[in-house]
Amino acid sequence: MEQFSDLIDDSLCIGQRRQQDKDERVLLFLKMRSHQKFTPELVTSIKTAIRKGLSARHVPEYIFETSDIPVSWFYPLTNAMAEFNTCSLAVYG
Repeated sequence: MEQFSDLIDDSLCIGQRRQQDKDERVLLFLKMRSHQKFTPELVTSIKTAIRKGLSARHVPEYIFETSDIPVSWFYPLTNAMAEFNTCSLAVYG
């Protein structure tokens, strides 16, 4: 995601596997920088970069724009985001 740092302020990537799913899918949430637009072209560029840099398995099934990325109360100390809580919400509703 470093190559998109001029467009993206923050991001959170989680795996989602519900009971009815045979496989886990990747969800990517993007907080855009001020005055930057979330576009279909950006989504395509990110998916292409992930496929080339990692693998097809790492490519998010869905990429969403979000106004903010949730963080845990100890974020200033550890820079740990609230991935567990976000993942639990995505999986269990």
